[in-house]
Amino acid sequence: MKTNDPNSLLAALGVSFRKEMDITLSPEEIIISLICDHQVIYKRRLLSLLILAFQNFQDYFRPDIFFHLLPNMDGISRRVLGGIIFRPGLKNPSRWKRLKNFIEKEDKTEVYISSHRMLELRAGDEGFSQFRILITRVAGSHEKKLMRENWILKYNPWFKNRLLFGPSSRADVYTMKTNFLEANPNRIARRFNLSYPSIHGIWNDIILAQEIGHEVLR
Repeated sequence: MKTNDPNSLLAALGVSFRKEMDITLSPEEIIISLICDHQVIYKRRLLSLLILAFQNFQDYFRPDIFFHLLPNMDGISRRVLGGIIFRPGLKNPSRWKRLKNFIEKEDKTEVYISSHRMLELRAGDEGFSQFRILITRVAGSHEKKLMRENWILKYNPWFKNRLLFGPSSRADVYTMKTNFLEANPNRIARRFNLSYPSIHGIWNDIILAQEIGHEVLR
């Protein structure tokens, strides 16, 4: 999952101006890569941009994919994920309840990202502190950092197809098949820890639709 360019990952989430976007990963995999591989909890600029990206496009993210990918993360990384997602402004919290309940069961040990002294001088970040990640308040990045929503929905196929089909396995299988990101449904099921029969069914539906002449959306 790892990529060496966090800016290209952020560009795929619509918040970077410096790099071309990396569409090889799903939006959920991008956030997990930035947490686990690029350690954004220690990089305030990246962390602030990532929070901005999630808040702006949260309707297009899939809580079930995050849930299925949790085994790929260690306990602290899961708690960082919780601090990014479960902040003021989260829409439809019930949609995310299963994920939050799971993360809240993680180790109760406090993890200090900021020093005790800094936490005494400055306010702690409530989003992270609820998952026992102690860090001074992470200031939100200005919205001028965001790309135009219409542009990212047009050129990032993950978001475009989730807009068309809803944030679902059907949208993502379509994205991976038509953009040649995975060669077969078995690889997709393994990649996201999903049910083989359901992914095979969607894959075959797409093939059938193409065979009877439905145009592939571009």
